[in-house]
Amino acid sequence: MINGRVPEPATEEQWQSRQSWEYRVAEVCLRAGPNSRATNILLAVLGRSRPCRTFGHYGNILENGVIVSNWFDEDGICRGFVPVATVDKYTQVFSELGGLLRLSDADLIAMFKKARAWIHRDDRKTLEKQLHFVKSYK
Repeated sequence: MINGRVPEPATEEQWQSRQSWEYRVAEVCLRAGPNSRATNILLAVLGRSRPCRTFGHYGNILENGVIVSNWFDEDGICRGFVPVATVDKYTQVFSELGGLLRLSDADLIAMFKKARAWIHRDDRKTLEKQLHFVKSYK
């Protein structure tokens, strides 16, 4: 990134990588701004680290359906677990993003697999709620 803009690709390989869903998501994050909750969620799921406030490398679903993750401040100090979003809101963020970017079916599946892989543990008790979360990523 140069002066808040993504530089133009110079090689064919760079052009191809620019078409990837990960690159396109990163562009959306850049436009949304560094303090956007959606940006923080998306960058955490993509495994991108930043030198400012961010969520950790994984999230956990609590019994009540709220996703929590470690929060790192501007100095990189972990401040403990904080709420990220509810499972429904988390799913909605990725669904809306897929629609906004007009991702192909293959890219949608890859994005939702990555989103699901970020969830380390699911403490919800009812099988119905767990199935809802799994079905939303198929």
